[in-house]
Amino acid sequence: ADTDHTITCTITNTFASVTLPTMRVTKVSNGGVGLFNFTGGNGFGSQNIRTANSGEGVAGTVRTLTAAHLNTIIAESPPAGFTLETINCTGGGLGGESGATATTNIGTRSVTLNAAATAVGAAIACTFTNTFNVPVAATAIPTLSEWAMIVLAALMAITGFVAMRRKER
Repeated sequence: ADTDHTITCTITNTFASVTLPTMRVTKVSNGGVGLFNFTGGNGFGSQNIRTANSGEGVAGTVRTLTAAHLNTIIAESPPAGFTLETINCTGGGLGGESGATATTNIGTRSVTLNAAATAVGAAIACTFTNTFNVPVAATAIPTLSEWAMIVLAALMAITGFVAMRRKER
């Protein structure tokens, strides 16, 4: 047996940069326009989006999230009179990664992206759609002024007095 052979192995490690997920919010306001504030975790921070035309979406700036595979919540604060109708999210892990979900909560005006949805390289886009509720104008109830009430009471008293006098005769 030949045991004097030396084998040399070279191992090369190459760093592969990780593409962090990105997030873009688009705002649609129906029936009115306004300034909407969005806040979120995982590096999203805070972002204001002003709608200019009813029914037209306005895209916010793309935000790079701090980490991949991390649950991330994005929430909105609308101006008075707006009701959140829908939140629709697409892209990133939502397009095919097993278990990726975007769970919307209309009551808290938020969407929660699970860890699979914020996969490496994910480009997530969520559209928040609100409707402006036109305030109903109060219907005026006709009333009499204080002096009109006094005159009406006096007329009723006189009418009653005349009626009683006629009965006596």
